Order: sequence, then C-alpha cells, then structure tokens
Amino acid sequence: MKQPRLGWLSGLPSYWGTSMKKFALGAAAAAALLAPAVAHADTNAVVGLDYNHVNFGGGPDANVYGISGAFNHDFSNGWQLQMDGATDRLDGGGCCLNQNYVGAHYGVRNDQYSFAGFVGLQSLFFFSGMDVGIEGQMHFGQASVGGSLSYIDFGDANVNATNVNMDGEYYFTPNFSVNAGAAYTNLDVSGPGNTDFWTWNLGGEYRFDNSPVSVSLGYRQSEFDGGNVNAWTIGLTLDLGTGSLQDRRVKGPSWGGARDIYDNTATLGPFL
Repeated sequence: MKQPRLGWLSGLPSYWGTSMKKFALGAAAAAALLAPAVAHADTNAVVGLDYNHVNFGGGPDANVYGISGAFNHDFSNGWQLQMDGATDRLDGGGCCLNQNYVGAHYGVRNDQYSFAGFVGLQSLFFFSGMDVGIEGQMHFGQASVGGSLSYIDFGDANVNATNVNMDGEYYFTPNFSVNAGAAYTNLDVSGPGNTDFWTWNLGGEYRFDNSPVSVSLGYRQSEFDGGNVNAWTIGLTLDLGTGSLQDRRVKGPSWGGARDIYDNTATLGPFL
C-alpha cells in the first residue's frame, strides 16, 4: 500500500461534481423539508450535523463538517423504503474538498429483525462511484446487532472495493446507547493491485428527555499497511417520528449499508 500523498491538502482548487453535489444535498435536505408531512406512524425521518477531527497517519490534521438526512416509509405490510445521504466538507492545509453519498434501500422490517438491499452513488473528492449491497439487523431486548456486505466501483479512478461491516448497539435506557463496530475492506487499485485494511469504531449517543434532539460522540480508526487514519466525531441529531433512540434503530431509517461503505472508503482520498 502506498503512503498517503498529503500534498493535495495545500494549494488545490476545490472541486465537486455538480450533479453529485445536488443529488446528495437534495437527499440530505429532503428529510428536513418534508418533516411536517412525514412525521407520522408510517414514515420517520432524521437530520444530523457532525464535526470530525481527522489525522492522516501522522500527517497534517483536517477538519470535516457534515450534514446528513434519512427517511423511511412503511408500506403497512412490513416492507419499507429508505433514502439516506450525507455531504461532508474537508478543510485542511488551506484547501477544501468535498465528499458525499446517497443511497436507496428496500427491504422488510419487524421488531425482531430487518433485511434489505441497497444501491448508492458516492463522490470522493475528484472521483465518483456506484455501490450495491445487502444489509440486516437483529434485535435482542436492550441490544441490537447489524451488518452489511457491499461493493463499490470508482470507474473513473480504476478502483473498486468490497466492504464487510458489523456493528452493535446496547441501550442502557431507550435514550442512552453505546455502540461499536468493525469493518474489513478489500481494495483493488489498477496497477498496484489488491490491498486490504481494517476499520473499527466506538461511540455513544444520548437523547434528551421529552426532546427529539440527541448528541453523540465517537472515535474511528482505519489501519493500513504502514499507516492509519483516525478521527474524533461529535454529532447533533434531530429525530422526526420515532420516540427514542432504540425506536429509531428498530423502526426508523437505520439501515446503514450505504453509509458503512461511504465511511470506510472516505478515508481513501489520500491513497488514490
């Protein structure tokens, strides 16, 4: 695995594919714009803001500011449609770059388990990709586990990746949870060939009493051959339609496959 080329953090002009920008921003904003219409038993929505402080393997630090949104609709027969997206602005070394994703999920959900398939689009700095995958969850009282298997092809960069992600949540109360996850990513780069890396994360979230607002704190690290990328994250989330954090996980827009592969490949920019 080649080492990060961190010179791109200084002096490069900001670039973003216009169509992908509009697409991801529209998906992220849709939940907020449609909130008055969707906050009922059949449809739930969530909107989030986050800040990340990222270190690229001993190189310069960067700040990442993000906005995300998601909603899901229950067709009253157990089958659900979910749309989600996020857009992030990376600010480091005098340069600003952007990355974003949007995903569409369709599957079945009940109080014990869920299962879905998804497709998505992702923009990573100067490159764009299309992903596809499957995902699922199982719920056990105060605990919940989930996972996804996905594949993305950055055709304009001759790069593709396969990602396997597992995560778990434990609820001390319905509005206070801790979470952990691990992911394995196999990366195929035209020329250098195949490589792989692991990512793990820890975090927690608390939703205020009688309020739709929650705060979260997390840490994640991707370990490459000869380097790593780590980040601290703080987030603010607004739930529309679900009564608690645990409710969001079981009944809300909580399918995470498209977000999983986005998070686990968003660290690749310096390596491309």
